[in-house]
Amino acid sequence: MISKLSKGFLLLAVLFITLIRCNEDEVTPRHYPRLNTLSVKNVTQNGATLEAEIAHAGNSPILDHGFLWGLNEGLSTRQSDKISLGAFSGKGNFNAQVSSSLYKDSTYFVKAYAITREHIIYGDAVQFSSRGSIAPVIEGFTPETATSGDTVKIRGKYFSFVKLNNQVSFGERSAKIVASTDTLITCIVPHGISQNTVPVSVKVAGNTTTAANALTMLVPKIDSFSPAEGTFGTIVTLNGANFSTKSAENIVKFGEHEAQVIEASATRLKVVVPATVSSKGPVITVTVHLMTGAATEPFNMLPPNITSVSSEKGFTGNSITLRGNNFNPIPEGNKVLFGYLYGTVTNASATELEVTIPEGMYVSRSFYLDVEVAEQHTLSTKEFTLLDPWIKKEDVPHGPYGRYWAIGFAVSGHGYAGIGRGNDLNSANRDFWKYTPQTNKWEKMADFGGGERFGATSFTIGNYAYVGGGYSESGLSEPATDFWRYDPATNTWQQIASIEETSLRSVGLSANGKGYVINIGGSIYEYDPTSDSWSYFSSIASGLGYRGRVSAGFVIGNKMYLLSSQSTTAPHELFELDLNTRQWTSKASLREYFSKWNNNGFEINGKGYLMTSYSFYEYDPARDSFTEISSRQKYDREGGISFVVDNKAYYGGGTINGSYSVVDFWEFDPTYK
Repeated sequence: MISKLSKGFLLLAVLFITLIRCNEDEVTPRHYPRLNTLSVKNVTQNGATLEAEIAHAGNSPILDHGFLWGLNEGLSTRQSDKISLGAFSGKGNFNAQVSSSLYKDSTYFVKAYAITREHIIYGDAVQFSSRGSIAPVIEGFTPETATSGDTVKIRGKYFSFVKLNNQVSFGERSAKIVASTDTLITCIVPHGISQNTVPVSVKVAGNTTTAANALTMLVPKIDSFSPAEGTFGTIVTLNGANFSTKSAENIVKFGEHEAQVIEASATRLKVVVPATVSSKGPVITVTVHLMTGAATEPFNMLPPNITSVSSEKGFTGNSITLRGNNFNPIPEGNKVLFGYLYGTVTNASATELEVTIPEGMYVSRSFYLDVEVAEQHTLSTKEFTLLDPWIKKEDVPHGPYGRYWAIGFAVSGHGYAGIGRGNDLNSANRDFWKYTPQTNKWEKMADFGGGERFGATSFTIGNYAYVGGGYSESGLSEPATDFWRYDPATNTWQQIASIEETSLRSVGLSANGKGYVINIGGSIYEYDPTSDSWSYFSSIASGLGYRGRVSAGFVIGNKMYLLSSQSTTAPHELFELDLNTRQWTSKASLREYFSKWNNNGFEINGKGYLMTSYSFYEYDPARDSFTEISSRQKYDREGGISFVVDNKAYYGGGTINGSYSVVDFWEFDPTYK
C-alpha cells in the first residue's frame, strides 16, 4: 500500500515535469517566419515607400517576399497588386518603392508577405492615403500585325497584377485582358476596328500611355477568284489571305449585295452569287471584323437571253412566259419592257419569266420585248403585238379643266385637235395642236384664226382643213358663221366665205372634193373650195320619220350617213343620203341609251363607226346593221374629238355626264376588233 507521503511525492513530480514541458514549448522557435508591416513613408504623387521587417526567420527558407496593396483589407498574393522582392534569408527590415496602380487621394491597405514551401505569411494591414502614381510604360508589343480576335502581349512596366486595374485600348475599342503582371499584359484584339493601323494604349490608375508604334491590322486580301463570270447562284471561289476560318465572320459582297459563304479557310472562300445583284460588273469585297479588301477586277454577270416566248400576241392584263437563260430568280430582279411600259413579273426562275402585259400608254402596237437583268438587255427575236382594239396614247393637250366641245381632223398623215373649252370652267380656247402617230407626240401649232371657239365643226378637202361655226365666248345667243381654212404646210389660217347657217356641234363631212356642214336640225350646206362658196344642199326628209337632232355622221363612197335622235331613250335612227342623186333612205336604228348629241362618227375601210356616250358601234352598209364592238369607254362620255389616220381612229377628251372633263386619248385599229 502506498503511503500518503508517497502519493504527495508523485503528484509533485508530475507537476514539475509538466512545467518543464510548457517552458520548453515557449522557447522552441516556430518553423514559419513572422513579419510586421511598418508604416508607409515618402508618399508623393509618384508613389510611396513600403517597409516591413521579418521578426523571426522560421525554420523554412523564404522563397519570396514583398508587399501587397489594395483598396480593401482582403489582400492576397493571387488577387492583389504586389511587389515581389524574391528570396530572403535570416531576419531584418526590407522595403520597396511602389510607383504604379495608385489612384490619387485614395486610401490604400498594405500588407507585407513572405512565402515558404509550406506557408504564405502576411503581416498586419497598414493604411495610407495615396497622392497618385506614375503612368505605365509600354516597351513594345507582339505581334505587331494582327486581326480582331488575335492575342497580343504588351511588354512594359508599372502595370497592375490585377487584370481589372488595367485598361487596354486599340484605338477607341477596349480589349479583353486575359492575364497581367506589373510588366506584361496579355489581351485580345477587339472586334469593330475599321482602321488599317490602330494605336495601342494602356491605362492604369487614371494614367494612360500610348505605344510608340501602332498595331497594323491584317486586311482581307483577294488575289484571284474563279469563275470570272457567272449568273445568280453561281458558286465562286475566292483565293487570298486574312480570311476568317468561320464562315459567319466573312462578309462577302458583290457590289452592295451580300453573298452566302458556304466554305471558309484563312486563304479560301466559297460563295454564292446573290440573286439581288443589280449591276453587270459588281466588285467583290470581303470584310472581316470591319476590315475590307476588294478584288482588282469586277465579276462579270452573264447577260440574259430570250430563246422563246409563249405567245407573240396578247391582250393587256394577260400573261405570257419568256424562256431563256440567266434570268434573275427573284421576280423583282427582272425588268421586262413592252414598248415603254414595264410588265409585272409574277414568277421567275433562271430560265423562265411569267409576265403580265401592262396597261398604259403605248407608242406602237408592235415592238420587241426587252428584258433587263443586272443592267444588261436582251431583245426578243420577233416583235410582240398587242391584240387590244384600243391602245392608250398621249393625253389630249389640255388646260386645268381638260378639253371638251373641241374639234379634230386629219390632214397629210397627222391628226389635229384644238379650240373647245378647258382653260377654265366657262371660257373657250383658240389653241391648236398637231399629233404624230409614229411618235405619239403632240406639237403646238398656230392658234385658230377665228379666235376663241367651242362647239365648232370641221372637215378636210385635199391637204387643207376647214373650221368654223360654233360659239365664241363673247356671244352664246347665235352661233358663229365664219369659216377658216388651215394650211398644214405653212401652219397658217385664212378666212374663207361664211356659211349661211350653222349650229352648236354641227357635223362636218367631206366627199368628192366638197365639204358639208350638217346642222343639228338636219339641214345640209355644201362648200366648194374652187369658188369659195356655200350653197344649200339638202335636208333630211321629214317623211322618213326624222324627228330629232343630228349628232354624228360619216361618208362611205358617195353616200352620207347621219345619226339622229329625238331623246336619249328614243330610237337613234340612221339616214343615208346618196350624194349623186340626193335621195334619202332610212337605215338601221339603235335603241341603246346614249346622248342625243355630241357623238362622233368616222369611216375606215368601207365601214362606218359611231362613238356614242356609252358604246362603240360598227356599221356595215352591205348588211345595213350595227355591231357593238369593244370600247375603252367606262363612263358616259360626250363632246370628245376624233380623227382617222392610216385607217386607225383616234378618240379622246370630252366630258363625263356633262359635269367634268377627261383628257385620255386612244387609238382604235379595226383589224383587232
